Amino acid sequence: MSTGGGKGPLWSRDGKELFYADASGALASVRVAKDGWSTSAPTPILPPRYLAGLADAYRTYDVSPDGQRFLMVTNEGGVTDPDLLTLIVVQHWSEELAHRVPATPSAR
Repeated sequence: MSTGGGKGPLWSRDGKELFYADASGALASVRVAKDGWSTSAPTPILPPRYLAGLADAYRTYDVSPDGQRFLMVTNEGGVTDPDLLTLIVVQHWSEELAHRVPATPSAR
């Protein structure tokens, strides 16, 4: 696969492609043959700036089921304060909204 090293590997949903951050920090991929042992040459997908701060312990990206789009955590602004790099995910937001905004009477 990668002869130059890589981190943050992620299989495509169909198992035919492996995405990873290469040694330069760019997002790359290799196609994997059905035998699971042979691969294509690495293909660059996105430059290193999109995966800035990729930690060894976890990925900062995911791929869509069709393998054509990526969701990424980036640091475009060069922020160095870890508190400003927090991602907040709100689940069941409609329930919270209903609690905070009382229902209005229907117009008659």
